[in-house]
Formats: sequence, structure tokens, C-alpha cells
Amino acid sequence: FKEVFSKRKVLMSYLIPTSRNLETFFRIACAYIGAGVDILEIGFPSNIPWLDGPLIQALHMRAIKNKINPDIVFEATKEIRAEFPDIPLVAMVYFCSINEYGSQLFVKKGKSSGLDGFLIPDYPAHTDPLGFLALVKKNGMCNILFLSGLSVSDKNEEENRIFKTLVSKS
Repeated sequence: FKEVFSKRKVLMSYLIPTSRNLETFFRIACAYIGAGVDILEIGFPSNIPWLDGPLIQALHMRAIKNKINPDIVFEATKEIRAEFPDIPLVAMVYFCSINEYGSQLFVKKGKSSGLDGFLIPDYPAHTDPLGFLALVKKNGMCNILFLSGLSVSDKNEEENRIFKTLVSKS
């Protein structure tokens, strides 16, 4: 992540596999990266994407309907990582999906698939009640938190190598 943030501006784009045709997903990821994306946010489908807008919710529902599960997304991530070893890849995933899969296993498979970190919109990171941020840190990965009216302390930020995404309403 350091190299990416040495640039003045960073473009982070979101992509979620919505069908079992992972070749199409891979081609779209290649197009994003070829067009200049600095960080690729890979979506893991959730049946309750309550913090997303209608378009992203519809993509989640299409993926669920097509039986896209974390193992399929991990496989797709491996292919992207093999082609682009230097592009940061982060999982955009709801914590309920991680919890259902098993936190330890999710982090282990995420790391082995080539993910660099996790962006989890529904996890109370300011308290880390289930120790997920610590687990991610222990595995040498990055926690990505949303910055809103509430923020984590500077101490917690330093300890967890956190990069924040500004959430704004336009």
C-alpha cells in the first residue's frame, strides 16, 4: 500500500463476481487495472448488503442467485493476483459473511488467495469486539475502515496499519 499512497491521488474501484463465468470477471478486472485503477476492491456477495445503494445491492442479489460463494471469489482473486502481483487487492465484505464462514478460515484463505486486506462496512472497528482487526494484523494484512463522524483513535490506527476511506454523501 505504501507505494500506492506515494501518488497524489489513488483510484480504488469495486468489482463483484455476479456469475460463475469467472473469465468475464477476470477480463473486467484486467480492464479496470489497465485503465489505471490503483487498488481493486473485490466484492464478496452478501444476502444483506444493507449499507450499499440499490445498484450494488442488486449485484449482490444477482451473485447470491447465481450461487457465488466466498470460495469462488477466493479462486477469482488468485487469478487476478497471478496476473497482477503488485496491485493491492482488498476484500469488500460484510462481517456477517466472514463470521458465517469462520474468521480464522476467511483470513487464511484471503491471504493465500492474494488479498492484501479487508474493507468491512458493518464491523465496529472502534472497539474490535471479536478481535478481527487483531487477527488481520497478525496475518500481515491491512484493515480498511470507513471514516465518518466517528473515528478510531490515533493509537488504534497506528497499531492496526489502517487506511481510511472517506464516506461522503453527495
